Amino acid sequence: MEILRKLSLVIFVAFLFFFKSVLCSCKIEVKNLVTKGAVEPLFLSKSLNPEKYYFNIPRNGFITVENGEDLYSFCRQTKGKPPVLTRSNCINDKFDPPINTVCPQDQAPIAKFYNSRSCGQNLEGRIFEIGYELIAPDKDNNKIVHFMPLTTVCHNKYLESTFYSQHVLYKGNMGKSMKTFGTEYWDSSGYDENTADNVKKYYNDTNEKAFFKKINLNTDDRLSKGHLNPNGDQPFQSWKKATYFYLNQVPQWQVFNQNAWENIEYNVKKQSDKADLIVFTGGHGQFKIGARDVFMSNITGSYDTVPRIQVPKLIWKLFFNVETRHCLAFVIMNYNFGSDAFEKRDPEMCSDRDDECKNLDDKRLKNNINNVNAGFLSCCSYKELTKMIKYELNHEGAPLKCLTSDEIHKSENDILAAPFSVGFSAFTYSFSKTKGKNKLIYQKFLLNLRVQQ
Repeated sequence: MEILRKLSLVIFVAFLFFFKSVLCSCKIEVKNLVTKGAVEPLFLSKSLNPEKYYFNIPRNGFITVENGEDLYSFCRQTKGKPPVLTRSNCINDKFDPPINTVCPQDQAPIAKFYNSRSCGQNLEGRIFEIGYELIAPDKDNNKIVHFMPLTTVCHNKYLESTFYSQHVLYKGNMGKSMKTFGTEYWDSSGYDENTADNVKKYYNDTNEKAFFKKINLNTDDRLSKGHLNPNGDQPFQSWKKATYFYLNQVPQWQVFNQNAWENIEYNVKKQSDKADLIVFTGGHGQFKIGARDVFMSNITGSYDTVPRIQVPKLIWKLFFNVETRHCLAFVIMNYNFGSDAFEKRDPEMCSDRDDECKNLDDKRLKNNINNVNAGFLSCCSYKELTKMIKYELNHEGAPLKCLTSDEIHKSENDILAAPFSVGFSAFTYSFSKTKGKNKLIYQKFLLNLRVQQ
């Protein structure tokens, strides 16, 4: 009897310890993390096998670290001083030592070029990744450089034009990101020297107005730098800054950018309330005024043998729901409201799919479908999109495997009819999701699993 009593006590204590370790956590609210003029660090987690650092992904507006787990903060220092990586452990709902939330200097994102990785139509593009370099010691205290990308870009170096960019929109952060402070700064890294030197002139208001007047286009509109990976999708100031690369933009008419396109970005962001989304955004085709192909280099009067920075006639965005593997693409004409060039829908646009579009919960977006004043917005399946752009999309080296609505329903029915062991396996992975250091390994495993299936 005494043995049973002691065993019961041990089980009870173990349960309390387990309950506390699972439910207790340290949290930092992202939205009010820093005040005006302050700079936040990069917040990181670390896996042990393999030893690697990852961005700590905020959920529902909070950075969350389980009891007993670590959170790292990385800061660049003032000139001449090495960067600092600090570790804080979550103990009884508090960080020990207290987590560093302010850096003395802004972070510096970089663009990394992969010449051997082809992409885009006719494989004419090359892969760039935009992100941050982390200098950190390994287990033997040797300093090594980790590169952590936030945006993958497929860019045509010959025309200095971007096919598409890709990023992840993380679940639950809509409306809960950090406030932005400071002015925009566009980075021309990745362009050749001549283009990098001139790209700011291409987007100059005075130059654009003179160009439009010269070609008899009567408009007060202008071509703006249209984010592909939008800064509004990013939870941190540092992540927002990493979107301000010319590699991550295509020329968009300003009125279009602030109306029809803004509605699309809002709707896609709204989908991330339900699940993580892998988002691809790109331009397609050649924008023309009359018979003239429009490139941004033309606007400064530069007519080189090779024109630079193509103005696309169509803009598209596709999101891949990581949980359901459902995809939906939006395609819209890069529309200039001051021109009568677009009285008809472009024949290359993918056809509407009422079954895919009917569930849109944004009335503004619904009103834009097939509306001449909103660029003839259409939404379609991944298969129809690839017919238009003429190339496949990849994530982490694997082809994107999208399901239609019908295939999702069939998949759900198959899961319900599957043996209990399948359900138990799914439960095991879901349970491991709550355990700190396993969280990132689990997320990466699950993402790869779903994409490669």
